Amino acid sequence: MRIELRNLFGVAVSLFLSCGAWTAVYSLSSSIHAAHGLGLASFTLLFAGHSFVCLFAPVLVAKSGTKYSMIVGILCWIAYIGCHLYPKWYILLPVSILVGLGSTPLWIAAATHLTTSAIQMSKSSTKFTSASLISRFIGVYYLAQLFSTIPGNLLSSMVLFQGTSRTAANHSTEFCASQDCGYSVHDDEFDHNNSTIIEVQNPYVDSKIEIILFCSLLASCVVGLLIVIIATDPLQSYCVDLPQKSDFKITFRMTIRIMTSTIFLLALPLIALNGFELGFLYGVFNKV
Repeated sequence: MRIELRNLFGVAVSLFLSCGAWTAVYSLSSSIHAAHGLGLASFTLLFAGHSFVCLFAPVLVAKSGTKYSMIVGILCWIAYIGCHLYPKWYILLPVSILVGLGSTPLWIAAATHLTTSAIQMSKSSTKFTSASLISRFIGVYYLAQLFSTIPGNLLSSMVLFQGTSRTAANHSTEFCASQDCGYSVHDDEFDHNNSTIIEVQNPYVDSKIEIILFCSLLASCVVGLLIVIIATDPLQSYCVDLPQKSDFKITFRMTIRIMTSTIFLLALPLIALNGFELGFLYGVFNKV
């Protein structure tokens, strides 16, 4: 197998396993950590870190290399998933900032790695141009990334929909997953006067199925990390004529110039709409 194809499938399979686990965990965060706004605070710090590091991510990737940027990003995901086994404010919030800072270079590094590999492969190919190979490589990359949400969310459904049936004062809670999402409904927590349920947040992940779920997702992310370590190579080892590493000030100026261009400013409403959509989808829509 050509080294470029091996790197393509290494990156794709690695992101399929690790991104699926990561997506499943932060999809559950708004339900599991709803009390006192821990899930919301975690999301806020995570995406604030995303936004901040975007200015410097190209420089970080250029300095550390695409392979090692992906490794660091997946390590941040592993730390974030592991924190859900003991989700405390002083643990989850700092790690959320770390994930925001570390995962943005991962996406840039993965796209850069595959784009450069496609260009390198096109130099020895008579059938495909560089543009066609880039589109194919990036297509496989997004296929793995987007398809990974299916098995990840199927695993997370073990927590949210166990099919537990319980009744409190003639109030049926069938399939409500109240125990599984961190809320416990007991007879002494039921207000018999107005027939409402008082929500009690459990700060620890003590349910056996939750522990099994998070450990499974953690194992999936670790396997993805091992794949990117073993199956991918630094670009310098097989790509020739790589561009020289640019100066920090030059790269930063170019980033600012792109962000102030007319095309970027016209795309801002679409970017903002996408942000609101993701915020609603992961923070509100799937909240139990």
